[in-house]
Amino acid sequence: MIKFACHCNHLFELPEDMAGRQVQCPSCQRLVDVPTHDELAQLSDDGTFRLDEPLSPEVDHFDQMRHVYAKDKVDENGVEIDLRQTSADLSAAGTSDNVFEFEQHPTAPKYDPETGELIRPLDIVEDLKIAPHPSQVPLATSPLNYATPNLQGDVPYSPLARLFAPLNLITMFFVLLFHIFFFITAVIPFLSVMAILVIGPAIIAHYANVTEEIGIDERDELPRFLRHLNFMDDILLPFFHVAIAWLICFCPTEILAAIWAHNHWPLAGEIAVRSIFDVAGLIFFPAVVLTTVTSGALANLRPDRVLSVIAVIGPRYAVLVILHAVAFGLYLLGMVIPPMEIFLFITNARHPTPMYTGPAACVLLVVAIFLMHYFAWLMGLAYRRLHLKFHWVFHDDVRIIPGVNAARYSRPVRGFPIQPPRL
Repeated sequence: MIKFACHCNHLFELPEDMAGRQVQCPSCQRLVDVPTHDELAQLSDDGTFRLDEPLSPEVDHFDQMRHVYAKDKVDENGVEIDLRQTSADLSAAGTSDNVFEFEQHPTAPKYDPETGELIRPLDIVEDLKIAPHPSQVPLATSPLNYATPNLQGDVPYSPLARLFAPLNLITMFFVLLFHIFFFITAVIPFLSVMAILVIGPAIIAHYANVTEEIGIDERDELPRFLRHLNFMDDILLPFFHVAIAWLICFCPTEILAAIWAHNHWPLAGEIAVRSIFDVAGLIFFPAVVLTTVTSGALANLRPDRVLSVIAVIGPRYAVLVILHAVAFGLYLLGMVIPPMEIFLFITNARHPTPMYTGPAACVLLVVAIFLMHYFAWLMGLAYRRLHLKFHWVFHDDVRIIPGVNAARYSRPVRGFPIQPPRL
């Protein structure tokens, strides 16, 4: 029989097979655990368990715990921490075994229980065939090579061969088609407004988009014409950037020519002054348009900052000036002669120019489109390589990459780059 008391002093007398079970006290209605024979000796008369005297804390207990659980591999004296049991630890545990016996006397030879073959230790040798060096692992190349080292603009003609890639040729072909569409709509009275307000600005904005894609976005291919079909980001803002640069570089010439003509000053002097100002505008135009398209702030158009762009680019800036002058001259011939030929053909006027003038002008237009893309590409490479050295203000070179340093639902910035939020 198991005899014990409940908390309410009710006495239980239960058979031994009830040990470890629970019964309900008829007095206090509580569930009571039936103690075992080992627990009966620890029960007091009121049904509670007796507690032994608390153990006295060890003096060096904290030091032992810090020695075992410390994250450092050496102690305060610089000695490597060895957690293996020592002879003193074994003696304190009541044994006199030699802990170094295994190291001093290796175990007997072992044999495979099925084949009886002697088991020998295996030497771990690095096998280069199985685990080659990471630099020797072949990696798949991406379909679009962004920021390829050999296209960083080390030589002025580096993108020249790249422009003959099929995708880039297709892009320039669509640009040529829009030029033809511009010629057709320009001579039709009802469509001339669309040609002047939409198609013309879209063509000019396309070259600014090329500089942005090559420079800011670090792409190594031409963007699509009209890019993402966003009127504000792909047409209006890029055209606005180029228009500001054109007004700064060439508008003073027109103002001075108008003043000269109003005062009836000598024509030779007007031609000389116009030539000087036009040459100065051609010289400064690459630096000014690069600032308006990529710097992100009109404050960078201050003369000293524009001159700093020219100084940082160095001798290669002369290549940009010459290339833009040639492309711009061919563009004027290619954009003026074909509409004039179309107008003369529609009005059945007598053809005053040779028959090959129109086809030759079309060839010049094709060459001008190619050279203008080459010029815009070099401008983007100049920004990509040297923009950290330009003396610009309010300029942040950090790209907004959705899902990497910005929200996944955000889109890359077009036009003026803005500073992403600091995470």
